[in-house]
Amino acid sequence: MPEAISAILTYGFSEMGLHRIEANPGAENTPSRSILFKLGFTFEGNLRQRYFFRGYYEDAHYFCLLEDEWPKR
Repeated sequence: MPEAISAILTYGFSEMGLHRIEANPGAENTPSRSILFKLGFTFEGNLRQRYFFRGYYEDAHYFCLLEDEWPKR
């Protein structure tokens, strides 16, 4: 999965000229959060009980990666 996301980030920054890419996995989604940290994303905040999923309200974590932070430019 990190390889696929890395390719998407490269495309977004290099081909589309994006300045900022955001991700917002559920707070309980530890594998996704780990991948985002591995790719250099910064945790920006938590929205408490943001959405209803599988019978309960779950927090959403917000992450961001700026173009100048992306090491594979």
